[in-house]
Amino acid sequence: MKSQKTTKKLMPSKLNAMKIIQPSSSLPFIPFALSLILILCNAGCQSSGEHDSARNQTTVKSGRVAARFEVREGELVGQKLVNLTTGFNWLAPDSPVGPWCLSGNDTAWPDHLRIVNKSRGLTAQGREEWKAEWAISEGPKLNWTVGSFPETSVLEFQARLRNDGNQPINKVHEFGPLRLCLRGDAGKLKVHWVRRDTYKRHEVILKDSFTVSGGSWNAPESSGWVAIENVDTKEILFLGVKWESYWRVTLRRQGAQVLLECTLERFDRDLMPGKEMLSPRVFLGLSHGDIDDSLRDMHDHLRQNVIPAKLPNYPWVTYNIWGTAGDGSNEKAILDEIPLTAGLGIELFYVDASWYEGSCTNGSGDWFPGLGNWHREDFRKYPHGLGNISEKVHQAGMKFGLWFAPQMVDSTLIGGRIPDSWVAKRDGKNLVTGTISQICLGDPKVVQFLKDSIESAVKRYDLNWVKMDGSGLPGIVCNRKDHGHQEGDGALAAIQGEYEVYQYLHQKFPDVVIEQCGYGSRLDYGLARYMRANWLDDSSGDAMPVRRRIINGTYVYPSPYLETWVYKGPETDKEKDPDILNTTIRSRMIGAFGFGCLINSPQGVERLSLYPPETIKAVRRNIADYKKYRHLLFEDVYHFPPASDDANLGDAIQFCKRDGSESVVMVFQNGNAYDAPNPTPFDDSSLADVVHSKNITGTSGDSQWGFVAQGTCNGAGLDFGTGLRHGTGLKDMWLGSAGGGAAPHPGTAKGANWIAYAFDKPYPLGKTWVWNWNNEGAGNATGLNHVTIEYSETGGADPGKWKKLDDFQFKKATGAPKYAGFAGPDFAGASAKYVVITVHPLTGDMATSGTWGAGDCGLSEVRFYLNTETAIMAVEKMAAAKSSAGSARPALERTIMLRGLKADAHYTLTSLNTGRSEKAGGAQLMSEGVKTSFAKAGMSEILLLKRD
Repeated sequence: MKSQKTTKKLMPSKLNAMKIIQPSSSLPFIPFALSLILILCNAGCQSSGEHDSARNQTTVKSGRVAARFEVREGELVGQKLVNLTTGFNWLAPDSPVGPWCLSGNDTAWPDHLRIVNKSRGLTAQGREEWKAEWAISEGPKLNWTVGSFPETSVLEFQARLRNDGNQPINKVHEFGPLRLCLRGDAGKLKVHWVRRDTYKRHEVILKDSFTVSGGSWNAPESSGWVAIENVDTKEILFLGVKWESYWRVTLRRQGAQVLLECTLERFDRDLMPGKEMLSPRVFLGLSHGDIDDSLRDMHDHLRQNVIPAKLPNYPWVTYNIWGTAGDGSNEKAILDEIPLTAGLGIELFYVDASWYEGSCTNGSGDWFPGLGNWHREDFRKYPHGLGNISEKVHQAGMKFGLWFAPQMVDSTLIGGRIPDSWVAKRDGKNLVTGTISQICLGDPKVVQFLKDSIESAVKRYDLNWVKMDGSGLPGIVCNRKDHGHQEGDGALAAIQGEYEVYQYLHQKFPDVVIEQCGYGSRLDYGLARYMRANWLDDSSGDAMPVRRRIINGTYVYPSPYLETWVYKGPETDKEKDPDILNTTIRSRMIGAFGFGCLINSPQGVERLSLYPPETIKAVRRNIADYKKYRHLLFEDVYHFPPASDDANLGDAIQFCKRDGSESVVMVFQNGNAYDAPNPTPFDDSSLADVVHSKNITGTSGDSQWGFVAQGTCNGAGLDFGTGLRHGTGLKDMWLGSAGGGAAPHPGTAKGANWIAYAFDKPYPLGKTWVWNWNNEGAGNATGLNHVTIEYSETGGADPGKWKKLDDFQFKKATGAPKYAGFAGPDFAGASAKYVVITVHPLTGDMATSGTWGAGDCGLSEVRFYLNTETAIMAVEKMAAAKSSAGSARPALERTIMLRGLKADAHYTLTSLNTGRSEKAGGAQLMSEGVKTSFAKAGMSEILLLKRD
């Protein structure tokens, strides 16, 4: 949680931005819902805003939301932030509003500035903006822009800080577009958000304070969507932060008010005389109803004002082929694949990594060589050139695309193709991952290089799709001062440079799809204006977690902009049942979907043409079905979570046109209830004898690719039904380097790396349950092997405050998608607030090595139990539980209460499973629902509804 900052005043201020201001006795009392609607909705009023000069008040109005501000004694005071459809006011009356900035010594702006100007104007799109300006003589000027969108229920905010003085404004380290006080006395507040490192939706009741962060460089945390629900009134305020990372949204109770603050953080920038900086834009909307109702309003805004226009027949069914598979993906291998894919109904064919000059040809999976050579294809692989392949793809009726990794280059190109002055450095050292180096997008020359290179490739190869991948970024920020940014703001400058490249390409080629594949930038509202495809997760090899990532992603974006693949693997190769194969493919058909190939696949060569015949048939029939309803994915979304008392009911989601004329419902039955061995379900979420994940903070010596320690103690990756089985999703685990813990955790043993857990208070610990690093295939050599475990009640750097539990050997994981883990060390009642697992040096000798290989250090999950009888019995039950022939079978039926239909209309309901057609009334479908029934676990059904 973020503590309140102490601010240093540069000059007196009559109103402090953190103080509750008493209402003026000179203002008459008029019920707001009535007075505001009379003012704003008068038939003769055509403006989207009003100004009352007598009271120095201004109202800014979008379609269904209005805000009223008043300038009082040089300060800007908020009066109303109201949902015009209900009259509900979110804003604490007479409370300060505006932007937010902290500079050196935590000097706060605009606390010591005064309002000197306010104005109205029109944007290039013809929308109205209201601006306020704070200033002091010959010093900083802080502008605040409030934009309106008459067709939606959204306002947008942005701040601009300019130095008009003669001295630098030193150490600007927080800067944000929004700070206001909400009413904290109008009902219980629940906060909703989505973490993009685990693709999970979370909710929590606001107590004293709450903070959500976008994360740091290539280490994302949450998406920019935050919804605040007033549970009692069913009013919802939602925010969208249009920036990738280094942002923070904070809610903090202050008496009867709740301070809402949105700002950039964790940077330092000196603002020199005559220079300025812009904050990210943040949109704020108001809705009434439930979260799905607010999504309808938010998606309206995104579709109309943010995301690119829909292309014909989009989302396209895609096929991605790697250039690093066992046969080197040579010209013949690619050309031979074209007729089959076109015949299956695939619409986009694109070549992934290693198409560029100097790229891999030996099939090792090494895509690093040649990165940065975007000006020329690899003629060793493609004797007739990529232009020839593009022509053949287009002749087959498909579109063509290529992969780029704009921020990484082959280190051997530095000093030649890539000047050393472009390279991102930290404390003078190149930022390197393996054999590739990061170039800095905070350098204008790098930005121009990427604009020119990728523009040239789009024209040269007639591209319809550009895949932009952030793979390989080392997760460290450049702090050079000699190529376009300052020492402390390298990440902000690089993010701005990234946006500039994408904006240029989108404006140059508005009908070319740009796909965001970089880990740090996924689900980023800052890139939303240029992106039509947002890759969700490399861990795309198991149907259930993949579809849940898409479902949770629809809280952030409309689903056609969320992309996943079907990989060739156990799901496609071993399964013969057509119903289960349907579910495998349909789990990706909730958004934009296609077929891809794993790098370093255990199977070696991966191709769609190598799928078994049963799977090829399933691909063909499901692509045909997808094209029947994909247009509905752009419509309103409704979520149906599994019933709380039966996790085996699976998932369901509905998309419905606003007029109720068409709808599609997708229902999935989970298959894990019948897997053998199947432990008796054990849910510890209400067990008092477990140290709950909410009370644990995980840290580590280092982390790579955004695979952070917190993922090992928050339940991420464990199956929804029992909490006992861990999947293979890499983002749900921790991955440290072989030497990231060379500096040991203070007070504990030295080793190759370490992972630590801090509890909210000391606990008498008992048994543990451990899930080691669980990658698919042969990748489990990353898992921990020999470790030392130490614990402490106080922590700290004094070794005397730590006790050694013992040295242990962890079992290697299986790589199975439902990995059971193993019984870990027993603390036998030891009292601990801190636990550290130190990985022994990586020797390559399995008798002593800290991991089961000689590479990185990885761990999936650790669960801590207390030393009580209940906990011991529970853990023993986990270890001994087996499937029982006499155990009750979970229900295979589910009834979905449909939404968005017209009560007085009649509908034809068609099943894409059986082709059966039924008639039903809208009122009946919304009150009695539609029942789905499955013959076996793992099945799915797609239902189309059309108004008669």
